[in-house]
Order: sequence, then structure tokens, then C-alpha cells
Amino acid sequence: MQGSELPRINPQRTLREHKVAEPGRAEALRDAIPAEPERLTELYHRHVVSTRHFSQELMLQVFRLAAGYEMGLYAKDHPLSGTVMSSLFLDQAHPRIRLSFERACLNLGGSFLHVEKTAEEMLSAAPTIDEVAECCN
Repeated sequence: MQGSELPRINPQRTLREHKVAEPGRAEALRDAIPAEPERLTELYHRHVVSTRHFSQELMLQVFRLAAGYEMGLYAKDHPLSGTVMSSLFLDQAHPRIRLSFERACLNLGGSFLHVEKTAEEMLSAAPTIDEVAECCN
């Protein structure tokens, strides 16, 4: 590559969609999980620091809700409007993971705050995880 010239896309390369994008897959997932929307109220006004905060039943309802969004059932909804999602990974997360979180948040109408430092770096300066969470609020 010379100067500011970008590499060319290889036209021979076949691009594939992820399996989840197959037609009908989100609908099948949503139909397989019984609706228990009251479980989602467990997430109201809570910081999510770890997936360990989710019970199996709550995770199923999150997956069911996500499938509904994937199907376009809530296309005009912006449930995160006026909220800010802060991301702080315990290690240097792969950019794809961070970008997928950012995109999901923005698609739902929210704003996104990405913290460049790792949790370990922040905790070395702040004594508790609650203080770190407060900084991101």
C-alpha cells in the first residue's frame, strides 16, 4: 500500500451472513420461549456489571425480546431514548464486541459512553466498583 491508498476489496471473496440472520430463525426462537414480560422488570434501573446478574429465566426473556427486535416487531420503539449506556470491559475487549454493543444501544435510541481504561486500571485509582459505576452514571 502506497501513501493513503486503501487496500482493494477482493471480489472473489464470498461474503456470508451469520446463521442467526437466516430467515425465520428469530421467529422460531421467539415462538419457542414462553412470554413472561414481567421478568424484564428486574432490569429496570439496574447496573449490569456481569452476566451473573441474570437468571436463566431472565436471559430467556431477553433473548425473546431481542428476537422480536430482529423480526422488526418494535422498529418504531426507542426504549433507550434519553439513556446512556456505559461500557467498561474487564480486559481489552475485541473491537467487534464493543462496536456491536454500541450499535445495539444506538439502534434502540440510546447514547453510548465507552471507557478506554480497563476495569482493573480504573479500580486501581478508585477503591470500589460502586464508585466506578457512579463515574459512568
